[in-house]
Amino acid sequence: IHIENSYERRIELRSLSTFDQLWSTTFSTAYCNAPWNNRVCVLKYNEWLLINYGNSRIFHVGKDGQLKANRSYKPTVGNAVLFGTNILAIKTVDNVNCYRIY
Repeated sequence: IHIENSYERRIELRSLSTFDQLWSTTFSTAYCNAPWNNRVCVLKYNEWLLINYGNSRIFHVGKDGQLKANRSYKPTVGNAVLFGTNILAIKTVDNVNCYRIY
């Protein structure tokens, strides 16, 4: 969710059956003035990766909605997907990088 005229962004997780909000977290994208072009990748243990293409940053959000980590990624990250339970593939502008996660 984009908050108008702000560098703040919010992501919410809602129940599929009731649409009740399970958690919500807000984080700053002040690293870049580019429009928020985001992607989301679900990880193991109900955790998430949020990818901000505009400034090539990756946000790791825990199952409770708390921001666990926030990192820059070079070259520019485009998207990510989890294969199986432990292979994270990160697509960049030039190639795909694969990582084993535990």
